[in-house]
Amino acid sequence: MRWEALFGDLQAQLAAEEALAFESETAERTRAELAGVTLRARLRANNGAAVTARVRNGHSHAGTISAVGADWLTLAGEGRSVLLPLAALLWVEGLGPGAEASEGLVVQRLTLASAFRALARDRAPLTLELDGGGGADAAVLNGVVDRAARDHLDFAVLPPGEARRRRTVSAVCAVPYAAVVSAASLV
Repeated sequence: MRWEALFGDLQAQLAAEEALAFESETAERTRAELAGVTLRARLRANNGAAVTARVRNGHSHAGTISAVGADWLTLAGEGRSVLLPLAALLWVEGLGPGAEASEGLVVQRLTLASAFRALARDRAPLTLELDGGGGADAAVLNGVVDRAARDHLDFAVLPPGEARRRRTVSAVCAVPYAAVVSAASLV
């Protein structure tokens, strides 16, 4: 009987040590996996989630995640769609903990320049919010994207609600992508 109690006690100690080692290994693997998770992977895993995103110029945009590219995301809501460069984000509220395991090659090619080329092709009227600019009016442009180059876009500035015609264009501005914090269009 004494031997059974001794072996039972040893087995319990061994089981406790194995459980502790397993928990420690699991926690370490979880930390290691989390270290490799990108914001883009989290955004893609939360496609359709309602979030609020704050951008560098201090404005917040609320909506549901409708698309995520290599360096941008779009939020849909309140009758409009907003394109946000990932580099302009200060924080995103409302994301679940999940992350997309693998991000395909197609996503890598859908860059901010690709998104602006599509907007130029569609001649979609936009409101661009820019980082900085001194005053509130200087940091917002209304109009359409004429051309989208590698690191900048040519933006035809128009009065709100006007179609792009030679007589309605007040200026054409070359805007570096790095200055764009959001591009909003009506859906």
